[in-house]
Parts: sequence; C-alpha cells; structure tokens
Amino acid sequence: MIHTDALQQAAKELKCLELLQNNLAIFDYCGMSMFPLFREGDKVVIQSYQNQLPKIGDVIVFQRGNQLVLHRLIKIAPQFSEPKPYLTKGDNCAAADLPLNFSDILGKAIRIDRGDTQIRLNSLYGWTLKLLLTFLSQLELKPAVESNIVKKIKNLTFQQIQKEM
Repeated sequence: MIHTDALQQAAKELKCLELLQNNLAIFDYCGMSMFPLFREGDKVVIQSYQNQLPKIGDVIVFQRGNQLVLHRLIKIAPQFSEPKPYLTKGDNCAAADLPLNFSDILGKAIRIDRGDTQIRLNSLYGWTLKLLLTFLSQLELKPAVESNIVKKIKNLTFQQIQKEM
C-alpha cells in the first residue's frame, strides 16, 4: 500500500519535472496564504523563468522542505549583498518567509483558472493587483508603520478583490 504522503510527493515531483521540461505546468492551489487572489481549488499556471530573473511582485513557486509554496516576491537584495537575496510573503500572512536563492525558485504564476474564469496576472488588472498587494506586504513589514492602518487598508482591498471575482 502506498501512503497518501508518498503519492502527494510523487505528484509534486512530476509537476516539477513537467515545469522543467515544458517551461509551463498547472498546479492545484490549496491554502489561505494568498487569499483572496488565490483560492482553494484554483488551477494556477506556472511558467519557469528560463532566461529571466524574478521581479518584485511576482508570485513565485518554490520548494521548502517537501512543500511547494506559492508566495509573492516582496524584496530582492542588491547583488552579492546577501547569500539568499529573495524575500517572499503570502498576501494573507503577517510575516515574511525565510530568504531564498534563485535556485530555490521553480517559476512564477502567470494565470489563475477558477471555473470558467481566467485571471491573467500579466494583464492590466493583474499588474495593478500585483503593485497594490506588493506595496501592502512591504508596508506591513515596516516597524514604523501603524499596523492597524495597514490592516484596514488591506481588508478593504481584499473585500474589493472578493467583490470583483
């Protein structure tokens, strides 16, 4: 008998292999860390970076232990200033993740499929959300900023996203 964990791990490895071979793969999203833009049951189209570098605001997929994580890139340290220059955070999380190397990053989300709806993250709407959610995530980590104000703005933004989707 094969354990569910072993099946899930094998499925993740196949998806990662598909991404490496085809530069494109579709992953099932689960969790609440990127709510409300990403929701449980969404299909997320991931594209490898190929000859590009990640940009602040990209929603990236990386492996942390045996988990695949989909979070927003909120900071890139200047070249060679830090051993792991990429900092990510879930839109719906209070704290940032541990820093990453480029080699940890599998690709970036380019589209969300939710039922009959497609949300293209490189469209004007996706680009606007990217800027706003990145700004809020960065602001949330600054100690001098009044956290209640940021939370109110974030909640209003999340409510508006939920209405539109």
